[in-house]
Amino acid sequence: SNMETLYDDIARLHEAGFPTHSLETPLVRNPGQYHARENGEFHFNTPSAIVALQTAARTQRVTLRGLLEFQTVPEERRPKWEQMESIQDIVKRFNTGAMSLGSISRETHEALAVAMNQLGGRSNTGEGGEDPERYIPQPVLSPHHDIYSIEDLAQLIHDLKNSNPSAEISVKLVSEVGVGVVAAGVVKAKAEHITISGHDGMSSRIKLQTDGQLKTGRDVVIAALLGAEEFGFATAPLIALGCVMMRKCHLNTCPVGIATQDEELRKKFTGMPEHVVNFLWLLAQDVRSRLYICLAPHTIQLNLTGHAGQSLGFGLVRGIQLKVTGDANDYVGKALSGGTVIVTPEIERGNDQTIVGNAVLYGATSGLAFFRGKAGERFAVRNSGVHAVVEGVGDHGCEYMTGGRVVILGPTGRNFGAGMSGGIAYVYDPSSEFAAKCNLSMGSLEALDFEGDEELVVKDLIQQHIQHTKSPLGVSILADWDHAKHSFVKLMPHDYKQVIAANVHMNTTAEPVHVNAGH
Repeated sequence: SNMETLYDDIARLHEAGFPTHSLETPLVRNPGQYHARENGEFHFNTPSAIVALQTAARTQRVTLRGLLEFQTVPEERRPKWEQMESIQDIVKRFNTGAMSLGSISRETHEALAVAMNQLGGRSNTGEGGEDPERYIPQPVLSPHHDIYSIEDLAQLIHDLKNSNPSAEISVKLVSEVGVGVVAAGVVKAKAEHITISGHDGMSSRIKLQTDGQLKTGRDVVIAALLGAEEFGFATAPLIALGCVMMRKCHLNTCPVGIATQDEELRKKFTGMPEHVVNFLWLLAQDVRSRLYICLAPHTIQLNLTGHAGQSLGFGLVRGIQLKVTGDANDYVGKALSGGTVIVTPEIERGNDQTIVGNAVLYGATSGLAFFRGKAGERFAVRNSGVHAVVEGVGDHGCEYMTGGRVVILGPTGRNFGAGMSGGIAYVYDPSSEFAAKCNLSMGSLEALDFEGDEELVVKDLIQQHIQHTKSPLGVSILADWDHAKHSFVKLMPHDYKQVIAANVHMNTTAEPVHVNAGH
């Protein structure tokens, strides 16, 4: 039980401190959970990493850590260097953490502020505020921690805006399960910034910021891929100013004059604003270089197990593959923007198993999606470029679709293809039931074109579906492909067909169809 485990821990520690068979007071081993110790617990900020960061900040020599590298793409597929966001603009997205006068020394506090002013970023204060000698003191509302609901938060934001109408309100949330729902409430409460905090876990009206052990360009790029627009730093700028991670911040005994108010210790502070400027400038250079190289497909692969909530893979960009073994609710792959989404069942329940909810791939623009099971209603609604395979859909499938390719290996609901003006849907229909369920007001049903590459495109998408999901249905169809291919029916929008025909006549292609679609 939990109590037995707790007792065992206490007994072990007591024996280490007061051994039964010894009269000598032993030296209890420090496992290094708090302070870094040789052969102890691993720390993010190791002594070697601290030295490397401080060397880079003082000499502008890049020696920052980089355990993994992104895959690269050929030179001809990269954006032009001048099209990239400039380093001057990138550094404006950087912020230092909420460290107030009192938690750190005046010299450190001012060095951070001066550095961020030079870069055009933000140096956020904390609950202790600013030095009154640098600002004209005015009554302000301190941070409010008695928040029990979104309504409480909305009231606080309202009060803050009334106290200073020109202020931008920032709300910091912890990266935990359900943070997306809370963040949506914060947006409705009319905050200007949201910070998702925590390195283990990310809109038109707000700017999404994240922080938590960001140290390299790689960290920043990954955070950006997950949706962040601004990036907060706290520990790293302090290390650039001289912090050696003694972890004595709460004792007022910091040996380098950073986290202390002791006059003598503050004299030991040797940091300069230029050290922070150099660090963040080098970081921005690293970010820009990585963005230029671009992400190759599936550079980042996330494998999850269980039940996913709403909007799984929302806005997922090129280079990220998200796979769920289990199932997912509505809006899977909503606004998909080049990434790959895969959902496969944790427990096999046959071909009729519903694996994802309604409005899957709503407004998606590019990428790949593979679902080993059935989807709910309005599958691929307003899809404009994603290539997807699913094993059945509910009513109103491919509604208002304008582009992309959808392969459906099972039955569909009624009103399929309503308002569909572009893209092509391929439906496996061995029982010839699809025509009665299809809305033909804007398109017509045709057989596969076995003369061109259309057969190869459909077959390749099914092969990818099998590769990602191990689909028994896909395997059975390909095993009898010479016969099964004749059971596929495609829904082709009238206007889309005319555009393709006109472009073929001009020896061009309106929407190139490659075997490796979406890669």
